[in-house]
Amino acid sequence: MKFEAFSSRDAASRAAAGYLETALRRHLRQHGQAALAVSGGSSPEACFSLLAQAELPWNKVKITLTDERSIPVSDAASNEGMLRRSLLTRRAAAAEFVPLQPGALEQLPRPCACTLAGMGEDGHFASIFPDHPDLSSALSPENQELCFPVTTRASTLPRVSMSLAMLLQSAVIYLLAFGAAKRAIIEAPGALPVAALLTQQRTPVHVLWAPQEPS
Repeated sequence: MKFEAFSSRDAASRAAAGYLETALRRHLRQHGQAALAVSGGSSPEACFSLLAQAELPWNKVKITLTDERSIPVSDAASNEGMLRRSLLTRRAAAAEFVPLQPGALEQLPRPCACTLAGMGEDGHFASIFPDHPDLSSALSPENQELCFPVTTRASTLPRVSMSLAMLLQSAVIYLLAFGAAKRAIIEAPGALPVAALLTQQRTPVHVLWAPQEPS
């Protein structure tokens, strides 16, 4: 794992957008097409708005989510809705959105060029929460499931999550995180779900962290 600290959310978001653009450009040059998997929530929105302006052949890029809430796209809490407002705009409007569904994910060119992941202050990533009823399977690098439904006490809404095994089918994973609580988890994840992502040796993980700015 590589850890990189920034002075602000803006600086970290700009760096993340730059890394994603570079990874996509490299993969497109080598393979002619590329896939990008991204997290939802509020943390990556600034990064996505910047990435949407990149001069890439977006018509050759497929974009999917690492997790989603089982709600309409029109709902403010929908990750797909956030993605359509922030990333699938401007130049990146030409990219193809791939729903987080088993049949659809199988059509993604793999490995993904890159993945942008996020994490919660409880140590979850994607929608793999600490109280997941079958955590060992969700975190197994050998799991054959690309994604699975999630219902836990930690989430008020049913969700769909990529498995760790699917997340690892990426050339590189960037983890964007803000705030002291998340840095403490990254430095000492213990038995929390994100430990499985940070300590595995299959796919490089690059953490981009910045302090949580006052609201």
